[in-house]
Order: sequence, then structure tokens, then C-alpha cells
Amino acid sequence: MNKEKYEKRYQEILKEKTELKNKFNKISTMRLISVAAAVVSVCISRSVPFILICGIFIAAFIYLIRVHSEIEKKLKYLNAEEKVIKSYVNRFNDGWKESADDGNQFLSDDFPQGCDLDIFGRSSLYQLLCQAYTQRGKKGLADALRYGKTDIEQIKKSQCAVKELSEKNEFRHKFQCYCALLESSGKGYQSDISEIITDSDPKPVNIFMKIFMWLLPSADILFILLFIFNIYPQITSIAACLVTACSFFFSCIENAVSQGILKKINDIHKCVNSYSEIIKLIDSENFKSEILSDLKKVISETSAVNQIKKFEKISNFAEMRSNAIAFFLYNAFLMWDVHCVNSFIKWQNKNMKNISKWLDVIAELEVSVSLSVMTKLDITYCYPEVSDSEEPYIKFKNLRHPLINQSVVIGNTALFEPSSVIITGSNMSGKTTFMRSIGINLILANTGAPVASDEFSTAYMKIMTSMRTQDSVSDGISTFYAELIRIKSMVEYAAQNKPVIMLIDEIFKGTNSKDRISCAEKTIKRLSGRNTITIVTTHDFELCSVELDKVNIINYHFSEYYEDEKIKFDYKIKNGKCTTTNAKHLLKMVGII
Repeated sequence: MNKEKYEKRYQEILKEKTELKNKFNKISTMRLISVAAAVVSVCISRSVPFILICGIFIAAFIYLIRVHSEIEKKLKYLNAEEKVIKSYVNRFNDGWKESADDGNQFLSDDFPQGCDLDIFGRSSLYQLLCQAYTQRGKKGLADALRYGKTDIEQIKKSQCAVKELSEKNEFRHKFQCYCALLESSGKGYQSDISEIITDSDPKPVNIFMKIFMWLLPSADILFILLFIFNIYPQITSIAACLVTACSFFFSCIENAVSQGILKKINDIHKCVNSYSEIIKLIDSENFKSEILSDLKKVISETSAVNQIKKFEKISNFAEMRSNAIAFFLYNAFLMWDVHCVNSFIKWQNKNMKNISKWLDVIAELEVSVSLSVMTKLDITYCYPEVSDSEEPYIKFKNLRHPLINQSVVIGNTALFEPSSVIITGSNMSGKTTFMRSIGINLILANTGAPVASDEFSTAYMKIMTSMRTQDSVSDGISTFYAELIRIKSMVEYAAQNKPVIMLIDEIFKGTNSKDRISCAEKTIKRLSGRNTITIVTTHDFELCSVELDKVNIINYHFSEYYEDEKIKFDYKIKNGKCTTTNAKHLLKMVGII
């Protein structure tokens, strides 16, 4: 679905919602009229014809309730679909940067790439991709971007799953809509449903209560019938009152003993139907890729569809006694709470081990759907070829930064093998963006997602960065020292002789130029080796002339040009070192000199 189709569907949804709302209001009015007509017909006369008319209006009222409920259900689905479609429309411009799901909570000091490469936070990769609505799904996507897959085989399996989902338009769309419905489901959406269901260990309903929950309501019905038929009315009326009081008393006791389990069921009542629809959708779909087939297998082998339906029924029963009048009537005459608690405990004991599995299936699908998002945008993409080469390499054609609007982004072509690459260039020429383009697309490649490139092949390797280093007043750490800590971790990892690519922006920018060049020389030497690709950007042209024994140093640069005394950039990487500067020109542009 391209931009025009998304926008067209968005307008169709708005039109459908308006029509349904009008119909919803008309049905509400008709319900009121049918109730009023039933009351009036009884008040006019209690003769058989008027009683029949009353019955017809009551039947009409019941029918209208069902119609009203169906319209309300459709409206909720359309609201969810509107949210999903709108999120895609926003991705065709910069509107996606306003999404609340920016992954800021996943930023951490032990994963500096999250900040350096804009993986998490405002205007981040997470924000662009995220189509997860459950808490597990959001965390799963964050983990996928942070850790990637464990090996080449897992990357290939993930690619197959992402490819298949990108082609299953109807399934993917319905899945996203049902997941989006969870956001309107109250407390059940805010936390993990499995925690709500399994965080308590209610005691089983004891044998005496099990007897009472059938005996007392039966006795109550018997005494009420005897009273209606005028059989020992004084005795049966008193007996009915006593049994009713006992029923209510024992129900309240059971409610207290069960530690408020019914309240927890009520908390997630609204989202149970959405989970039921999601699980049913998964179970009814045919998958070819191994990952998706295994996920469906979990659903099928645990009878998830039937079991979640049973829980949905229990949830509906618990919801029926949620107001004070219903609570009294149901428990006084039927010991409703005891029946609900007993049914839930039986269901819980049978399915406790499976609840988490079902939610993990949904979360993993949300992750794969999110990783397929780029295939639905106006982004030229490819699935990278990732090898298990012991020596790192990365080769790409027309590589672009996925977070930059594709109408203005510039692509680059290059091949990097074990070496130390020094990139120079004037201010704003694109050297840092180029380096981030490499890093962010490698992150995508390691998850099994497509990358923003015409061609892309790479060795499976660790990605390390030193870009947005910050000082810390409270910890007494300067910007320079913060960078040293980052580079120290790189030196330690390089010593392990494992494939790694290290991206260092403006190396040692926090110290004077003399020390900077000297320290950079020593650092580049320590980071060099057959298992490392080190890419460094710098404004120090002197660093381009450094020659180190047994170190393969390659120079590239970005440059500017001028038209009518205006500075312009082509953002293309070029061989050799930069020979131009633009700082003075920029000072003139802003009026400083």
C-alpha cells in the first residue's frame, strides 16, 4: 500500500465513522422509543392484545441492543484502524517524529549506540519502525534493535519472517488493528495481562463452598416457588430470606478470600476480546517461514483459541456483577462471585503456563511486523547479505540514512575491509551522517530487517560507537574523559580478535589539537587489526598524513562548493583527504564577521 492508498483509506475510515455514529445515535433513539412504547402499552391496558404489543416492543428493544453493540464494536475497530493508517501516513513525511512511542525509556549508558545512532529517543529508528502496542512487543522491538540476532542462521530466519509478513497485507493489517484496540482497553493494556492473571495464588474454593454454591441457590429458588404457589407462605418467605442472606454472606467471604481476583479480571475485561481476536487471527493463518510457523504452532498446540474464549466468558460473567445492584442480586440469589472465582481458578490452573507463551507469540509478531515497516514506505530497500566471515567487511550501493526524508536524502557507495578509515570534510558536509548511515543500517541488518540501500552485504560483526559523548558534572567526568572510556572499551574488544566495526566521530574533540593528533595516532594503531574496521571523522587534516607500521590507513572526504557565494554540499564521499574549509564563510553567513 503506497501513500495515496493509505490516504484514501484514511478518508474512507473517517466517512465510515461518521455514518456509523449517525446510525448509532438513531439506534439509541429507537431503543428509547421502544422502551417507552412498551411501558405505555401496558399502562393503557393489560389485555392480551396490549400485552402482545408490549412483548413486541420489548423484543425490538433487545434486538436494538444487539445492533447497538455491533455498531459500537465496529466503531472501536475503525478507531483502531484509523490509528494504524494514520501512523503509516505520517511515515511518508516527518509526522512520525511526533509519535509518543519513541523508545526513550530504552536509552541506557551501557548501549551508547542507542543515542549515537538514533536508535532510541526522539526522531529515532525505534520511533519510525514501532508498530507494537503491547508492552512485551515494545520491549521486544527494543531488544531486537539493541542485541540483534545471535548468529547468521537466526538473521536469515528473521528475514524470511519479515518478508512473508510484508506480503501478507490483509493479515498484517488486521493484526495491527486488533493490537491497536488494546490501547482503548483500560488497565489491561497498561500492564502485562499475564502478570494480572498470575500475580496472585488464590486458594481453591473449598469443598463446603462448592456445595453451598449449588445448594443455597437451589434452595432459594425452591422456597421462592413455594411462596409464589402459596405453600406455607410464612415459613417459605422466612426461609427464602435466610437462604438469600447466607448466599450473600458466603459470596462476600469468598470474594475476600480470593484476594480481589475478580477485580483484577474486571481490570482486563475490555482487552480480553482483543486478545481473543488476535489469537484467532494467528491460528487461522497459514505461514511458510520457520519463525512464523513455530509461533502459530504454540497457539495451536495449547488450544489457545478455545481457552481464551473460555476466559472471555469468565470475564464477561465477572463484569456482569460490577455495579452495586447487580453485585447484590447475583450474589444474594446465585452466589455469583463464588461461581466466577471457582471457574477462574480451574481455568488458571490449566493455562497458567501457557498465558506467557501466548503473549510472547503476539509480541514476537509485533516485532516482525515493525521490522517490515520499511517495506511499506517510499524507501528503496534490500535485504542484506550477512556472512560469518572472520574478517569484517561492509559493501553497499546507494546506502542512505532511513530517518532522513527520502525525497532529499543522498546515497553513497563504498567498500570497507579491515583498515583504519579517516574521513575529513568541512562543517555540515555529511561525514557524520554518512557514518551514522552505516551504523543504523548495520543495526537493521543484524535484526533481519531490510536496509535503506540498493545493495548491501556485510560480515556479522559487533558495532561500537563514540559519537555523542557527554560530560557529567555530578560524576566529575569531562567530555574528553567520557570519550576515553568509550574508546577504552573498543581497545579491549579489539584485543579479542572478533569482527567489529568502530565508528568514532570527531576523535578526541575535547582536547587541544596537538594532543588530539598524537592521541589519535596511538589510538588508531591500537584499534587496527585484521578483525577491525575503524572509521574516524576529524577536522584535523594532519591526521590524514599519519603513517603507521602495519596499519592500513585509507583517506576519504566530503566537500562543499559555492554558487553565487552560497555554500552548497553534494554529500558524496570522495577518495583522499579534504583540502577545503568553510568555517569563515559560515561565520559570515550568520553575521559574526
